[in-house]
Amino acid sequence: MEDTFQEKEKWYDKIWVPYVLMFLLPPLFPVGLYALWKNSNFSKNHKVITTSIIGLFFLYFLGNDPSNSKNDIIEHRKAVTSFHPAKGPNENFKADSTLPKISSGYDIYVEKDTLGWIKYRTTRNYTSNVDGWVLKKHTTTLDDYEKNYRERDEALREIEKELKEEQARKNKLANALQVLQPAMDANVIVNIDNQTRTVYLNRYNWNSLNFDNKKLVAKAANDFLDVRTEGMDGWTVFKDASSDNDIATYNADMPEQYRFKLK
Repeated sequence: MEDTFQEKEKWYDKIWVPYVLMFLLPPLFPVGLYALWKNSNFSKNHKVITTSIIGLFFLYFLGNDPSNSKNDIIEHRKAVTSFHPAKGPNENFKADSTLPKISSGYDIYVEKDTLGWIKYRTTRNYTSNVDGWVLKKHTTTLDDYEKNYRERDEALREIEKELKEEQARKNKLANALQVLQPAMDANVIVNIDNQTRTVYLNRYNWNSLNFDNKKLVAKAANDFLDVRTEGMDGWTVFKDASSDNDIATYNADMPEQYRFKLK
């Protein structure tokens, strides 16, 4: 007669248990590894190979952990001048202009400090995108930076931002005029009213343009008015200079297919 009682399957003998514990529940990884070796459904070779693969993965990730620096960080400082990194003692600390320039306010992580020079990198991790040598006097402590240099750098960055914006406006205006000047010479555009963002056209000459050229002129006029009437961005209206009737509109804030409309 068959036994009415069967031995209950051990928890670690379930095929899925070791892998769930090891890979889906990382805090229970040791328990999962124990279950792998206790599991009677796996051969010894399977256990050895699986454990070896896991071990190799651990060694790989430990070796590539960005928090593992090859050199110790001596100090965290701030740059207080803009400079190109120097090549190092073997090059008499000659600046290397091919490397990205360090700007005032950048973080400097010191690896070596010798004879008034420091070897640094720009991230705490060794995988820095910029590293080199610089005179220590071009850097300062974090406390000293906060006290004496931070407001200066913020003001300089604001000035740089304004200069870039001004240059962008000049470029936009120049590009617009490059299109508008021929249109004015051909008497397509009669007048531009900055106050009302209105462009007056010679309708006959305007109608001689194909759709793409009309759109090109409209965009250029709109860009021109964006620069000339800063703070008044919006619709640019195109009117017949003779009848004052609307001919077209343009608004760069609209989706591409709705920006330019012919009346």
